[in-house]
Amino acid sequence: MEIAVPSDNGKNISEHFGRCFCFIIYQTKGRKIIGREVKDNNCCPHHSGVCPKMVKNKTKKFTKKVRESTMEGIRDCDLLIGKYVNPVLKETLKKYNIDFMVVDEKEADEAVEKYLLGALIERPVFPRCEPQQCQLTCLEQLDEKVPDKKVKA
Repeated sequence: MEIAVPSDNGKNISEHFGRCFCFIIYQTKGRKIIGREVKDNNCCPHHSGVCPKMVKNKTKKFTKKVRESTMEGIRDCDLLIGKYVNPVLKETLKKYNIDFMVVDEKEADEAVEKYLLGALIERPVFPRCEPQQCQLTCLEQLDEKVPDKKVKA
Protein backbone atom coordinates (compact mmCIF):
# COMPACT_ATOMS: atom_id res chain seq x y z
CA MET A 1 0.00 0.00 0.00
CA GLU A 2 1.22 3.52 -0.76
CA ILE A 3 0.21 6.49 1.39
CA ALA A 4 0.67 10.14 0.38
CA VAL A 5 0.99 13.03 2.82
CA PRO A 6 1.24 16.68 1.66
CA SER A 7 4.11 18.50 3.36
CA ASP A 8 5.99 21.78 3.23
CA ASN A 9 9.21 20.47 4.75
CA GLY A 10 9.28 16.69 4.27
CA LYS A 11 8.34 16.19 7.91
CA ASN A 12 5.08 17.89 8.90
CA ILE A 13 1.64 17.63 7.30
CA SER A 14 0.86 20.70 5.21
CA GLU A 15 -2.27 22.70 5.95
CA HIS A 16 -3.29 22.54 2.29
CA PHE A 17 -2.90 19.79 -0.31
CA GLY A 18 -2.50 21.89 -3.47
CA ARG A 19 -0.16 24.45 -1.96
CA CYS A 20 2.36 22.10 -0.38
CA PHE A 21 6.04 22.04 -1.42
CA CYS A 22 6.15 18.24 -1.58
CA PHE A 23 4.44 14.95 -0.93
CA ILE A 24 5.83 12.27 1.34
CA ILE A 25 5.09 8.89 -0.20
CA TYR A 26 5.17 5.91 2.15
CA GLN A 27 5.39 2.33 0.95
CA THR A 28 3.88 0.01 3.55
CA LYS A 29 3.47 -3.69 4.07
CA GLY A 30 1.16 -4.88 6.80
CA ARG A 31 1.73 -2.57 9.76
CA LYS A 32 5.21 -1.44 8.78
CA ILE A 33 6.66 1.38 6.71
CA ILE A 34 9.08 -0.23 4.25
CA GLY A 35 9.93 2.87 2.22
CA ARG A 36 9.65 6.65 2.34
CA GLU A 37 10.20 9.11 -0.52
CA VAL A 38 9.76 12.87 -0.76
CA LYS A 39 8.47 14.08 -4.14
CA ASP A 40 8.21 17.72 -5.17
CA ASN A 41 4.77 19.13 -5.81
CA ASN A 42 4.98 19.70 -9.56
CA CYS A 43 2.23 22.30 -9.53
CA CYS A 44 4.31 25.35 -8.70
CA PRO A 45 7.06 26.60 -6.37
CA HIS A 46 5.12 27.90 -3.39
CA HIS A 47 3.91 26.82 -0.01
CA SER A 48 0.89 27.01 2.23
CA GLY A 49 -0.16 30.52 3.15
CA VAL A 50 1.88 32.23 0.44
CA CYS A 51 0.34 31.33 -2.90
CA PRO A 52 -1.80 30.79 -5.00
CA LYS A 53 -4.88 32.92 -5.12
CA MET A 54 -8.06 30.98 -5.74
CA VAL A 55 -8.30 30.36 -9.47
CA LYS A 56 -12.02 31.02 -9.84
CA ASN A 57 -11.40 33.59 -12.57
CA LYS A 58 -9.33 31.16 -14.66
CA THR A 59 -10.65 28.84 -17.35
CA LYS A 60 -11.68 25.26 -16.70
CA LYS A 61 -8.75 24.17 -18.87
CA PHE A 62 -6.32 26.07 -16.65
CA THR A 63 -7.69 24.75 -13.36
CA LYS A 64 -7.74 21.20 -14.73
CA LYS A 65 -4.08 21.56 -15.70
CA VAL A 66 -3.20 22.76 -12.19
CA ARG A 67 -5.14 19.88 -10.60
CA GLU A 68 -3.57 17.25 -12.87
CA SER A 69 -0.09 18.65 -12.26
CA THR A 70 -0.61 18.45 -8.50
CA MET A 71 -1.88 14.86 -8.75
CA GLU A 72 1.15 13.74 -10.79
CA GLY A 73 3.22 12.80 -7.74
CA ILE A 74 0.53 10.80 -5.95
CA ARG A 75 -1.62 9.21 -8.65
CA ASP A 76 -0.44 5.68 -7.78
CA CYS A 77 -1.12 6.02 -4.05
CA ASP A 78 -3.94 4.25 -2.25
CA LEU A 79 -4.51 6.78 0.54
CA LEU A 80 -3.99 10.49 1.18
CA ILE A 81 -3.64 11.66 4.78
CA GLY A 82 -4.09 15.42 5.08
CA LYS A 83 -5.51 18.27 7.11
CA TYR A 84 -8.14 19.49 4.64
CA VAL A 85 -9.92 18.10 1.58
CA ASN A 86 -12.19 20.36 -0.47
CA PRO A 87 -15.04 19.03 -2.65
CA VAL A 88 -13.02 19.27 -5.88
CA LEU A 89 -10.12 17.35 -4.37
CA LYS A 90 -12.55 14.71 -3.07
CA GLU A 91 -13.79 14.15 -6.63
CA THR A 92 -10.26 14.14 -8.06
CA LEU A 93 -9.08 11.58 -5.50
CA LYS A 94 -12.14 9.47 -6.26
CA LYS A 95 -11.24 9.58 -9.98
CA TYR A 96 -7.82 8.07 -9.16
CA ASN A 97 -9.27 5.60 -6.61
CA ILE A 98 -7.39 7.25 -3.76
CA ASP A 99 -9.04 7.16 -0.34
CA PHE A 100 -8.43 10.05 2.07
CA MET A 101 -8.36 10.79 5.76
CA VAL A 102 -8.56 14.25 7.28
CA VAL A 103 -6.62 14.45 10.53
CA ASP A 104 -5.29 16.93 13.08
CA GLU A 105 -1.85 15.29 13.34
CA LYS A 106 1.21 17.49 12.84
CA GLU A 107 3.97 15.02 11.96
CA ALA A 108 3.58 12.87 8.86
CA ASP A 109 5.60 9.86 10.08
CA GLU A 110 3.58 9.72 13.29
CA ALA A 111 0.28 9.95 11.40
CA VAL A 112 1.20 7.10 9.06
CA GLU A 113 2.43 4.94 11.92
CA LYS A 114 -0.84 5.55 13.80
CA TYR A 115 -2.80 4.71 10.65
CA LEU A 116 -0.98 1.41 10.25
CA LEU A 117 -1.74 0.54 13.87
CA GLY A 118 -5.41 1.51 13.49
CA ALA A 119 -4.99 4.39 15.96
CA LEU A 120 -5.24 7.40 13.63
CA ILE A 121 -8.27 9.52 14.47
CA GLU A 122 -10.10 10.98 11.50
CA ARG A 123 -11.88 14.27 12.03
CA PRO A 124 -14.97 15.51 10.19
CA VAL A 125 -14.37 17.52 7.04
CA PHE A 126 -15.65 21.05 7.61
CA PRO A 127 -15.99 23.45 4.71
CA ARG A 128 -13.74 26.47 4.99
CA CYS A 129 -13.10 29.50 2.90
CA GLU A 130 -9.64 31.02 2.69
CA PRO A 131 -9.18 34.45 1.19
CA GLN A 132 -5.95 34.48 -0.81
CA GLN A 133 -3.76 37.51 -1.34
CA CYS A 134 -1.35 36.80 -4.21
CA GLN A 135 -1.55 37.49 -7.91
CA LEU A 136 -1.09 33.92 -9.22
CA THR A 137 2.42 34.64 -10.44
CA CYS A 138 3.61 31.09 -9.73
CA LEU A 139 0.62 29.47 -11.44
CA GLU A 140 0.87 31.68 -14.50
CA GLN A 141 3.76 29.46 -15.65
CA LEU A 142 1.24 26.65 -16.17
CA ASP A 143 -1.22 28.84 -18.03
CA GLU A 144 0.66 28.79 -21.37
CA LYS A 145 -1.39 31.58 -22.84
CA VAL A 146 -4.79 30.04 -22.04
CA PRO A 147 -7.18 33.02 -22.20
CA ASP A 148 -9.32 33.87 -19.18
CA LYS A 149 -12.45 34.34 -21.28
CA LYS A 150 -13.42 33.66 -24.86
CA VAL A 151 -13.76 36.86 -26.81
CA LYS A 152 -16.64 36.99 -29.26
CA ALA A 153 -15.74 38.37 -32.68
